[in-house]
Amino acid sequence: MKLTSIFFALTLLLFVGCKDECDGVDCNSNGTCVEGTCACDPGYEGTNCETELRSGFIGNYEGPIDCGVILGGSDATLSITSEVSAADQINLDFSIEILDITPITGTVTSQDNFTINTNMQSVEINGQQVDVTISGEGILQADNSISILLNTDPGFGVISCDAIFLRI
Repeated sequence: MKLTSIFFALTLLLFVGCKDECDGVDCNSNGTCVEGTCACDPGYEGTNCETELRSGFIGNYEGPIDCGVILGGSDATLSITSEVSAADQINLDFSIEILDITPITGTVTSQDNFTINTNMQSVEINGQQVDVTISGEGILQADNSISILLNTDPGFGVISCDAIFLRI
């Protein structure tokens, strides 16, 4: 009888102690459960990976851009879309009078920050076609505006452009 009780207790302990910590945890197909907690895929956050980080950036913006002494400043517009397949990527389409840039991609690093992926393209600067490397960063402000630092390097030094874009 005593042996049966010990066997029963060990069997019960084995089954109770082996409970799957991820049983019932739903990461919304945007992450993987690890020891009862969701480890979210890039571009998602939240207890159950329910929040797509890039969604706060999507929209149309306008505002002045200042590219310093070399290019000067002008009004500009910016359209941010999620046309890129990866959930942590955004598409940025600038319309700047002084700098003709084709759409570029950015990587969302948090719900209020993104980096502009380094990208080489031929752009028109003051009427001249020039090969430039483009990079930068953006920050979503509390008032829903976006501050952007856009760096263009035509090979003779970096031209930095600063802008505050308001959502329209």
